[in-house]
Amino acid sequence: MAGALAVLMAGSIIGATSAGVGASGNATAAASLASAHSAALVVPFVVLATTSVLEWSVSPSSVPPPLTTAGLVQVGALVLAAVAVITGVLAHNLALVETNIPLEFGGLAIFLVRVGPLLLAAGWARNSRIWLVISTVALAVDIGLFAHVVFEIGRRRYVSIDMVPRWLVFTIDHMTFVAVGTTALFGAIAALAGQESSHSITDALAAGGLVLGLVATAASIGAGSASLEAVFTTVLGVSVLFAIAVASRRVLAITSPRRT
Repeated sequence: MAGALAVLMAGSIIGATSAGVGASGNATAAASLASAHSAALVVPFVVLATTSVLEWSVSPSSVPPPLTTAGLVQVGALVLAAVAVITGVLAHNLALVETNIPLEFGGLAIFLVRVGPLLLAAGWARNSRIWLVISTVALAVDIGLFAHVVFEIGRRRYVSIDMVPRWLVFTIDHMTFVAVGTTALFGAIAALAGQESSHSITDALAAGGLVLGLVATAASIGAGSASLEAVFTTVLGVSVLFAIAVASRRVLAITSPRRT
């Protein structure tokens, strides 16, 4: 989480600098800084924050596990990946941006080895831990899609944002902020409420609807079907709202004893 906060601070500073440079009339420099700001706060920050939340949520006790060499290497790789992305975007150096990909994959691989067995303990599909599993799987898919875009830019297939397929833009955006970040939040709330291992059909239904809605919406966009896109975006939205309602009840369960 300290690594995530450091990346967040760097991205925020770059964003504020971009605004100041833009106000001074230097549109080119402002656009470059704005790109670095976005690059820092999309995949690098979300990956660092989510992996820390996931590891805390599946910890078998309230006492944080001790630091390990593997854990430090994992965080170090993800932080270095963030540095490579930010520096590469600022310097307009695609090779440097591409070096973040093996670092991201390496950090995620270590995370999966360390935390995967706890996530996939018996019964995960029948309780609120399903949110943590979805977030972890989405992390891997998200980094893979991000790597695809970076390498396709290097091959000059995507020379501008307008050339990236609409379904791919939608998928990366919603994979990052919904399938990775939002589901990790739902799982963390359940863990904080002491309901992480409780059997809950509502979690399974909401999680299934979210996954179906996201995947089917991306496929509908790719197929150019506006009617199917409307149906499955509705499924996605309703599923997220349903999950928010469940999470809200858990938040109330946490806070009610404190008020009394």
